[in-house]
This record gives sequence, C-alpha cells and structure tokens, in this order.
Amino acid sequence: MKTRAIHLIAVVILVSLASVCRGAPRGGNKPVGPYLGLDPPGNLPEVFAPEIISTGLNESGITISPDGREIFYSVQSSSLSVILRRWEGAGGWQGPEVPLYSGRYRDYEPIFSPDGNHLFFVSNRPLPGGDPQVLEGNLWFVHHTPEGWGPAEPLPGAVNTPSHHEGYPSITENGILFFFRHLDDAERLSEIYQAKYGSKGFEEPRPLGPAVNSPQNDWDPFISADGSFLVFSSLERPDGLGDADLYISFHREDGTWTPALNLGPEVNSTAREICPFVSRDNRYLFFKSYREEPMDIPEHPLTYDEVQERLTGPGNGNGEIYWVTTRILWDLRESSLINSSFK
Repeated sequence: MKTRAIHLIAVVILVSLASVCRGAPRGGNKPVGPYLGLDPPGNLPEVFAPEIISTGLNESGITISPDGREIFYSVQSSSLSVILRRWEGAGGWQGPEVPLYSGRYRDYEPIFSPDGNHLFFVSNRPLPGGDPQVLEGNLWFVHHTPEGWGPAEPLPGAVNTPSHHEGYPSITENGILFFFRHLDDAERLSEIYQAKYGSKGFEEPRPLGPAVNSPQNDWDPFISADGSFLVFSSLERPDGLGDADLYISFHREDGTWTPALNLGPEVNSTAREICPFVSRDNRYLFFKSYREEPMDIPEHPLTYDEVQERLTGPGNGNGEIYWVTTRILWDLRESSLINSSFK
C-alpha cells in the first residue's frame, strides 16, 4: 500500500506542477470559457489543451459534461491509474483534483451519461462480496448529488463478471449501455457488447454483429446520446492505417448497424488511436493518439533542462488527447446513406 501511495503522490505532484508551471495561461490567469477557453480545432486533429491537460503524462479517456463546465480524464502509469477532474468556477477553470471516489484503485475511462447526472468508469476495485484481489476491470458509476459526486457503485445487473475485463462504458438516453469485454477465445480477444437497462439493472449483454465486431480486437465504444452512431477503436483491420484506428458505424431504423468505416488519415495515423468521445453538441471528436510530434533538430546543443522538457512534454510518445471537428463523421454518414440505405 505504501508503494501505491507513493506512486499516487508522485502523479498528483507531477500533474499539479504541469498545471502550475506550464499549463497556466500567460499572466497567471486561469482559463475561462467553454473548452478551457481554447480556440476550436479545424478539420485536422490538434492536441487538446497542451500543457494543461495534455502534459506529457499518459492522459486518456476524456469526457466533458453536457453543459461543458466539467471535465474528467485519467492519467496512468504501469502501476497506477487515477481519474482527474477539472471544473469551471467563478474564477475560471479549476483543478486538477483527484475526486474522493478515485485514487486508491486503478480507475480510468470516465464517461458522462447524456444527462450529466452519472459518470461511468472502469475500476479494478473489488465487487461487493467478490475477490478482494481483482485483476480485471469492471464497470462502475458515481451519481451527482446536490453535495457533489457520490460514492462509487458497480453497475447493477448482468454486466460485470469476475473473470473477464469489461471496459469503456457508454450509454444512450434510453438506457442502452455499450462496452467491450475481453474474451477467453485467443482469436477474438475483445468484442463490443450492448445491454438494455431493465427492472433489475442491466440485462444480459449481447455482442454487436459483424458489421461492428471483427475477427480482430474491437474496443472503446462511444455511443451517441440518441444511439444513432457508434465510434470505436479496432486493431489491425485490413483497411487500417497502422496499429489501432478509429471507426464509425451508424444505426439503421431496422435495428442493424452499417458496416464500420475507417475515419481515415484525417483522424487516424500509423500509431494507436483509442478512447473516442464526441461532445454533447456533436461538434467535436476527442480521442487519444500515440502519434509522436516531430522533433526539430535544435539550433544548439540542448541543456539538461531542455532535454527534460522534451522528454516529459507533449509529443514524447506517451500519447496525447486530440480534438477535431466532427465533419468527417457527417461525411461518412452521407456515404452510409448512399451505400446502405441508412435513414
């Protein structure tokens, strides 16, 4: 426990230093306004909030509240993963802080419910009555109360299992949950599932069909609030650009899904793209990418401080959170309208 506590303190200190020393705008003022007061991106991905949220640490799984005034994301290492929170107050954007329900177990992949009243996430904390030495992740949530975010609770029903990893929960307005599960079959290591919410919690999940799931690994499903489109990550498909790419599938009126389409080189790279999230207004796509920012040859030999800045800053290979307009999603939707009779 002492080792985990030391790791946690180190992460919090690093995040705080990044925020205080490098992330604050010039003049020492805190960011103000939607999306941390940043200028919106164009049609090509840009690092989101460099040196504020994308600091060179291993940040991922960003989610933004429907009113745009609260941001959650996770920061991870090989032995530690915590959820961080930023929020807009009277004096501008505050944080980061580790919420009370995080900081002890491996917590990551937070996602807001469409109404903003619940926050879903993945954790290896033990399920009630389960094995205290949990190695796999399960799906949990916290509920927003007038006093703030309440204690963590496991998702009710048939979603969580003691022997499989369940990850990246995302839910529609009418209570249909999407997530991925690692499988025992070595040839299909992970698939995307959906589960309806019933009187006793979530019903038995069922995998999505071959329009979405492939013979490879499929994970990190983000479902739109109205359930009309699904963005997810898939590994090494024939049309992939490298490692794992982001794909989109659209929901037809007959309940089926259009064949998944690669988001293409405007979004994907030869590196790994994961953890998609679309803002509630459907204007921006966020995701994590492990692409490395090109490093120019310095004009002079670097000092130790300059070397340290390059190795610990954004673009160092730990991956950054990117954002881009959703134009490519709507272009692909039009293609699906033509090719699959999607309505």
